[in-house]
Amino acid sequence: MGRTNSPGRPITIGISLAGFGLFHAGIQAFVAGPISERWGERRALLISIITDSIAYILIAFATEGWMVFALLPLFCLGGIGAPALQSLLTSGVRSDQQGRLQGVLSSMTSLASIVGPLLISTVYFMSRSSFPGLVWIAGAALYWLCLPVFLNRSKAQEVSRSQP
Repeated sequence: MGRTNSPGRPITIGISLAGFGLFHAGIQAFVAGPISERWGERRALLISIITDSIAYILIAFATEGWMVFALLPLFCLGGIGAPALQSLLTSGVRSDQQGRLQGVLSSMTSLASIVGPLLISTVYFMSRSSFPGLVWIAGAALYWLCLPVFLNRSKAQEVSRSQP
């Protein structure tokens, strides 16, 4: 939580993580596909970025444990982004380059899994006494950095498709 220095009781933390896993699995199984089919992968990815960003900002200012549980559905709706991004990337690559793309995606995921926790734990260590929620604001800011690239790329692809 953002405004407290207490991480909570172990049972509460366990229940929140289990709830996140259940909500996330439900979103992946029943929501991601229909949203992508109805609105397309680009919009699904945009929905993911926006919902995750909002959830990050809200949890940064959460002062009570129940607020984390209330935000679980919003956090999990952000889970529609990974399948949408993967679909967008694979559709833009020739079939003989799919293996290379999957290797790059795997490498980037591994790199992010190493660098991300190091950076965010440093931010938390430096801000935990003044504002522990800063780590969540930092996460939202990383999403916001992606938006201009995403939006400009979408516009460029729309222009290239409309030209004969």
